[in-house]
Amino acid sequence: MGDPRLRLLSVAALSVAAFASVPGTALAAVWWLLFTRRVLPAPKTVLYLGVTVLIAALATALSGGEGPSYLVRCAGVLLIAAYAYAQQRDGDLLDLGAWLGARLGLPRTGFDLGLVGELALGSLGAAAADLAEIRLAVDQKRLPLLAGWFAVGTALLFTELRRGRELARLLALRGYTGGGVLIPRFQTARADIVAACAAIAVLIITLAGSRDIFILSL
Repeated sequence: MGDPRLRLLSVAALSVAAFASVPGTALAAVWWLLFTRRVLPAPKTVLYLGVTVLIAALATALSGGEGPSYLVRCAGVLLIAAYAYAQQRDGDLLDLGAWLGARLGLPRTGFDLGLVGELALGSLGAAAADLAEIRLAVDQKRLPLLAGWFAVGTALLFTELRRGRELARLLALRGYTGGGVLIPRFQTARADIVAACAAIAVLIITLAGSRDIFILSL
């Protein structure tokens, strides 16, 4: 989906639908199968996220909640989030922020928010590369498991703080004091419109089904 506006709308609608109910999760998965290239993050990332969701689902079940339902719904939300991350391109958030700010009459605020989003995504990408190098260095030292994770976390934290300081200095040297002017141009394909309409339909069907179930339970 090339238009970031329609992509954001679709991701928001599908995330709400997936977390609202298990049928909503199923419909969101069908949308993902039909309208995406089925791209997922690296297997290790999927594994880490899956383990995190599984632990949260177990905690929910032990506390009296619906653990299996929570697990399925969170898996659906993560699937849509993975699609959004894979489709993200450089400049999308800046264009989206500038466009939304202009529509709301807050162009400077929109530009700033878009720039912050771009910098945050860039930091995440750089942090992934830093994490691999830091873990390699820690593994070579053969530290105990707890001490090793502490060393990795500390090194990554200080690396990100240093990168943030360098970015702030770079923006200051270039005279940035806030706000900016950007007139983005979006290319909207017919397939993007169809996919966005389908995502909205998934949300409407899910909410309508959840409402009917609530009424019947009463």
